[in-house]
Amino acid sequence: MLVIGALNWAPEWWNDERGSLAETVRTAQLLVGRGLGTGD
Repeated sequence: MLVIGALNWAPEWWNDERGSLAETVRTAQLLVGRGLGTGD
């Protein structure tokens, strides 16, 4: 639920001045993948 909630709110806090959408998606993928122990 924590991961789903965080990803659901991403459009609210995402700011293109802090990085591209592709970078944000890649960061989320890494956080979720490593957090679940699936590696990259």
